[in-house]
Amino acid sequence: MRAGSLVAAGAAGAGALGLLALHRQANAAREPARALLAFGRPVPATVRAIVSSGWARPRGDRLHRALDLPLAVGTPVIAIDDGIVVRVQHDDRGDAGRWIGVLHPSGVTSRSLHLARVLARAGARVRRGELLGISGDSGNSAAPHLHLDLRAPAYLLPWIARWAGTPRGGWGPAMEPHGHSIPGEPWIPVDGYRDAVRRDAVAAGIPLHGEVRRGR
Repeated sequence: MRAGSLVAAGAAGAGALGLLALHRQANAAREPARALLAFGRPVPATVRAIVSSGWARPRGDRLHRALDLPLAVGTPVIAIDDGIVVRVQHDDRGDAGRWIGVLHPSGVTSRSLHLARVLARAGARVRRGELLGISGDSGNSAAPHLHLDLRAPAYLLPWIARWAGTPRGGWGPAMEPHGHSIPGEPWIPVDGYRDAVRRDAVAAGIPLHGEVRRGR
């Protein structure tokens, strides 16, 4: 599979994605987003994960729209949930460098950027906690770190808003075919946040993990 290609071509790959799409839409119709988005850590429990830049951090004329976790080069990056690998970029090019995208049963796609190596193949099914790649400093990166962003389809946004609220200023722009950028702070368990991340989250009305309110 060539770098940057979408999920493995052919009837088998298309069929697997079709079944997953039907499953996730059915789940979204009957289950609260809080359960659907009960993600795991993006790094092993032995690695201290501190968010240095959050979803609402200004980056010039736009927002960051992701979580940055400073990591030593060579740190394992793992799947936050079961899913199908829908995008793989093995070459160090563009702002993202080497990266991988995983479509989860909830309908959310997680993207892990600036990797040193991608170890999962496009079209593969992965399990929560399975190794996806090795952290690095590829692409447009000022220092070694993991850039983790979440993308959600439009049909899931009302559930997310019910449980975590809508960020002030609205959701991030859609990226086809993965959907709109949503904050990772409510859904991704980490070990801590730098003060600026906390301030940005409060200003944007974004709860941190563990602060997601009960649905109405």
